[in-house]
Amino acid sequence: MMGKKKLSQIKAEVASLLRRLPGGPKHWLEKEIESAKADQNRDPETLKMLCAALEQEATKRRNTKKRRKPAKR
Repeated sequence: MMGKKKLSQIKAEVASLLRRLPGGPKHWLEKEIESAKADQNRDPETLKMLCAALEQEATKRRNTKKRRKPAKR
């Protein structure tokens, strides 16, 4: 039976798996897309969407929390 996991734990596990791929996740996904094009039972469009989502997440800038100004009295 699977236990409940926090989303942050799942993200960390997926990130660690992607780092272990030979050539990095983008290189591996490109090879998988080419392989899927040749196989009728696989969907290359889904892999393309996953690749685009990973690229978008990698280029996204993280906004730091800004300090609030103290209230005037």
